[in-house]
Amino acid sequence: MAARIGGDEFAVLTRPGNPHSPLHQQVEHRLTHLSMPILWGGQLLHLSASAGIAETRDPYGFDADALFAAADAALYAAKHAGRNRVRRAMPEMARAFM
Repeated sequence: MAARIGGDEFAVLTRPGNPHSPLHQQVEHRLTHLSMPILWGGQLLHLSASAGIAETRDPYGFDADALFAAADAALYAAKHAGRNRVRRAMPEMARAFM
């Protein structure tokens, strides 16, 4: 499920993924496709996006606010690192926003 959460930020909720293709790699793959130039109205547009990833091993017993805060912290770390970056949330990121 994907949802716009404000401005130019979106959240994506997924089920456990393919163990042979970790989520981080899947997101990087999508960002690569998103960054391909698009011809629109006779102009070549260049898009970029950054992503923050937070995961939980327990789909029923997690703290949604802490998970969202961790993903948000990872997103800002990705933005700080430059364009088209992906950063995975570290446990201390969630605690910093609690």
